[in-house]
Amino acid sequence: MKKLTFGKIVKYIFIFFLVLFLVRILASTYSDTLVIRRDGVVVIELNGIISEADNIISIFKKFKDNVKVKGFILRINSPGGVIAPTQEIHRFIGAIEKPVYASIGTVGASGGYYAAVACDKIYALPGSITGSIGVIAELSNFKKLLDKLGVDVYNIKSGKYKDTGSPFRKMDKSEEKLFQEYVNEMYEQFVQDIKGSRNIDNATLAKYADGRIFTGNFAKSHGFIDSIGSYEDAFNDMKELLGIQELQMYKYKEKSNILKDFLVSTRSFATRFLLPDGFYFLLRL
Repeated sequence: MKKLTFGKIVKYIFIFFLVLFLVRILASTYSDTLVIRRDGVVVIELNGIISEADNIISIFKKFKDNVKVKGFILRINSPGGVIAPTQEIHRFIGAIEKPVYASIGTVGASGGYYAAVACDKIYALPGSITGSIGVIAELSNFKKLLDKLGVDVYNIKSGKYKDTGSPFRKMDKSEEKLFQEYVNEMYEQFVQDIKGSRNIDNATLAKYADGRIFTGNFAKSHGFIDSIGSYEDAFNDMKELLGIQELQMYKYKEKSNILKDFLVSTRSFATRFLLPDGFYFLLRL
């Protein structure tokens, strides 16, 4: 059996990203439209792992300045994702000068909840999964496997911590401390954004913002969401808020696109295992 050399590993990684690049070009040619003819509310979906912000933000941008669009409902089915894109979505939604309600479906946890707290009101079903307020850094180490394959890896670096988190060697205590500091800082940012958006007292946050998940009922009773209900309930409440009885609901739904789906899944893989600049870990919500 031939050994998997470091050169072959690099070759396979190069081929992977070449395919990813070509798929991105093909997927970028795809577009869809939603025609707004009467006053209405646009329902936008936030699904799956949050690995980038551009797509969801671009959808909001299509409609936020349309005078016939009176508000938005963000339907969330997401277990979370990477921190920076989630924060970008949170900040963009928070700056929209029209009512935005969040409706959590099956799951709106961690980064999904982070996006929800930027909205004016949060709805969830009794059995929806939400909460999971926390940050985690997951690291993989392949040193023992590479030793069995006879693969040596040499890191030529400019400073002690440049290859921190590398999967090719064991991490020392000082590096573990650095990662813990990163996690703590990101967690504090998460909590502060919740405090800025929700009327939740410090004692409740200190007790429950420990990574645990909540049901919709628990979240409602402790102030993490506003109402028990579906996106239809959110729409009816927004109709009452706006005082427009003939308000229409427009569901923005991207058409199924196999190339785009493949792009999302491969981007998630790349984010999970192949982050650039020496950070071979996933720091996520």
